[in-house]
Amino acid sequence: MTTVRIGGARLLMSSWEVAAFVSEDGPGAEDLRRAVVARALVTSAVEQAKQSGNATVLDRVLPIARVEVSRLQERVEGAKQAKDTEAAVNLGISTKRLLSSLEEAEKL
Repeated sequence: MTTVRIGGARLLMSSWEVAAFVSEDGPGAEDLRRAVVARALVTSAVEQAKQSGNATVLDRVLPIARVEVSRLQERVEGAKQAKDTEAAVNLGISTKRLLSSLEEAEKL
């Protein structure tokens, strides 16, 4: 696990997410990068909204993240059907983390 700071937000990344940015290519790595970027957008917007009291950025980010969750869930199903267990598990965990970030954001 690695923690990355983006502005005032802290983003916890798993080893497979870090590897997707550092060394891996291909569709699986791209999906992981997209999941992390969407989570970073939501986390950063949440922190900004908490600090400023203005949820404008959050209102713009949430629809983008919701679309990404749907896309990622389809990719998880595709990995399961292809019997790519490692990709399905890793992407599934990353997708759940994005969903958790969305749930936190929606409480604001």
